Amino acid sequence: MIDGHDSSPATAPNPCLEAQGWSIVIPPAPGKAGYITRAAAAGELVGKSVIRIRGRFEGPEGSSVVPYGEPQFRAMLTPYFQRCGDDWSASGRFETFRWYASSRLYPIELGEFELEARFSEPWGAILTSTSSSAPAAFDAAIAQACRVGFVLGGGSQAVGHGIEARGGQVKLVVTEFTIE
Repeated sequence: MIDGHDSSPATAPNPCLEAQGWSIVIPPAPGKAGYITRAAAAGELVGKSVIRIRGRFEGPEGSSVVPYGEPQFRAMLTPYFQRCGDDWSASGRFETFRWYASSRLYPIELGEFELEARFSEPWGAILTSTSSSAPAAFDAAIAQACRVGFVLGGGSQAVGHGIEARGGQVKLVVTEFTIE
């Protein structure tokens, strides 16, 4: 929910527990799944070096996920964190409140995946800033992070604008999400 607007229509607001981890169902259009996050504890990212995500995408033969409304492109999963106080405008100082592991855009396919995003590698902010062009803003966001997780998207609309299932229901099962 962003300013009272559901940015992931037809996606359950909370994940389901699995034997190993948790899951969400990726809905077909007009539904979509975009930001998959949890609250970050105060200072949780400080002094850490990597976000590690392991899991799998499950679905019937012939099913897939695509960027929302853009089936000609590949869907991507990207690690993400957000600084407290973001107003979601991406304007002025708020352009550097959301950070995406720009060197770790993972193409989504059915099956298992493992992804590591190191904080020492390139990260991109919402529009043009990068961890190397705005290191103080990146460090401030790490120090004051309030959300952490990953985003789903791709295509021309950006990494967090959502994905949709095609050819049958697709489930994302996350078996590990660690910050070390």
